Amino acid sequence: MYGDPISVTVKPHGQKYVVVEVEGYCNDGNGEVQVTGMTKDYFQHPQQLPHVIDLEKFDGRCAACLGPIVSLYKNCKDHHITVTFCHLNENLKELAEITRLNKIFDIYDSKKEALIASLLIFT
Repeated sequence: MYGDPISVTVKPHGQKYVVVEVEGYCNDGNGEVQVTGMTKDYFQHPQQLPHVIDLEKFDGRCAACLGPIVSLYKNCKDHHITVTFCHLNENLKELAEITRLNKIFDIYDSKKEALIASLLIFT
């Protein structure tokens, strides 16, 4: 898994919400973010629906690894989209606390919790 690019996949769920899955390994901040095809086009004009950013398959180990996550968050916020996060590993939770991003991000342990919160915020 080391050296793999960080990939981002967008999975719309009808007209209710969107799940954005971030996958890959980042240990030293040199992780390359791979956003191509439909996903790249999508972020130019994202759906105006709640977005859940799922980090279950993302293994970030340093503060620089927060870059792709912050970029996704900023892009959604620039389009006035509600964003929640789920499945942060222990390293990412600790980094979020140290950088105080946990005060900005809405972080949940499960996708279900993030979806419920996202839909409540959206309405």
